[in-house]
Amino acid sequence: MKKLSKKNDELYDQHYYQIQGYGFGATDRQDHKRIIELLRKYKTNRVLEIGVGLGILLQRIKAKKKVGTETNEYAIKACKKLGISVIKNDAEKGLPFKDSSFDAIIMNEVIEHFKKPKPVVLDCYRILAPYGKIVISTPAKSFFAHDLTESHFSEMTQKELKSLVEECGFKVLTQEVNGITFLYPIIENFLYKPFRLLRYFFVKNKIKKTTPISMIDSVHGLADKTILKPLNRYRNFLLSIGQQQLILAEKQ
Repeated sequence: MKKLSKKNDELYDQHYYQIQGYGFGATDRQDHKRIIELLRKYKTNRVLEIGVGLGILLQRIKAKKKVGTETNEYAIKACKKLGISVIKNDAEKGLPFKDSSFDAIIMNEVIEHFKKPKPVVLDCYRILAPYGKIVISTPAKSFFAHDLTESHFSEMTQKELKSLVEECGFKVLTQEVNGITFLYPIIENFLYKPFRLLRYFFVKNKIKKTTPISMIDSVHGLADKTILKPLNRYRNFLLSIGQQQLILAEKQ
């Protein structure tokens, strides 16, 4: 699929968050649980989540200071309703924090959206305190599994992600892809793609951006509870079936 040269505010507008609500709003995602489990082992009083989305994960993180960054006002408002401190920021243009500002940084399904991820990871290294931790989850690119979408610019294999993190000065503590990865093509082609097409049919193509959000929410909710219910359950277990990889690294 050819990547379109859209700006971030066009790719990640309010409508984007509406049609991806099944992922952003899920409260039982296994990747969230795993990230919380990993960070719980360390002293992380100051936590930053880059690309915080609707704030579901960061809300569950236990820390004295929690900050999120987002590019879209709709997502920022959703986070603020949850009491989350969030600022508008495009990480590819630089993170607006002083050196050693955080004990942990989370990028959950974010790094693949960067056209040039290395400068962002280097900036994360800068703003992390000594021995600070970074957790990155992202699609596990392989011969069989590669999610080509207009907003995925930097999907990586396990080797590529590990190399990137190490090149930026981090020491990898944990890297994993749980589940049986060869099942992914079957699930992708026979479950995920058909239901994704249905979602776009019901939500994106039939409801224009000028339609009131309340109407989009109603149709979106109805679709989620009926014909798209299998997709919601699939979405909550990406790490289990091997579509998603996760890496935990430490600043040296």
